[in-house]
Amino acid sequence: MTDADFKFPPIYNFPPFYTKQPNETTWQSQSQQWIGLVLDYCKQKRIWVLNSDGVPLSKNDSELDSDEEVDSLSLFANEKIQRSLKRETIGEIYAQMVTEGSAEYLSPVSTSLSRSLKKATPQDQSIIVYWRKPEDWATMLLEWVEKTGQLGGILTLYELQASESVKSQPFYKINSTVLVRALDVLVKMGRAQVLKEEGGKISGVKIV
Repeated sequence: MTDADFKFPPIYNFPPFYTKQPNETTWQSQSQQWIGLVLDYCKQKRIWVLNSDGVPLSKNDSELDSDEEVDSLSLFANEKIQRSLKRETIGEIYAQMVTEGSAEYLSPVSTSLSRSLKKATPQDQSIIVYWRKPEDWATMLLEWVEKTGQLGGILTLYELQASESVKSQPFYKINSTVLVRALDVLVKMGRAQVLKEEGGKISGVKIV
């Protein structure tokens, strides 16, 4: 991948970086460098989902209207030096990210607000990238609701994601799954109640 807007670290152009190192200690260092790169890149580009080859699937959410372009090349492929990671190695990096809490496997239902969220199996491979943890998003949401005097009011997910009132907020056009995970955090804290329609579709949330 090449991108003039993102400054890749020097190691991105180092051919051995694209081969899994056999020494376990070296591999742990290598995988952490890849994880850091993924998180930095996705944060700057506001990319939420990567497929099994490292290609961004969306910059916001399929349920939100957007004219933003999504990169079509893999983050794990470097055309300049003609090197790329094997899918198996990408999968190991994803597994480490999931273990560390910086990603979650994406299932077909996890971005659908018409059903309950479910964990996917590692075979699904595509991941949601948590370049900010759900706990961090939860804090931002709570602070915004408090600041705008909307505690106790009912807000729709669209209002929290894409309304004019949140256009200047970091969570504007947040991925639906990430938003629901953040709301889960607030629910566990006793600071939110999620309202659902028959069938499980989320109709709104009350943050208290």
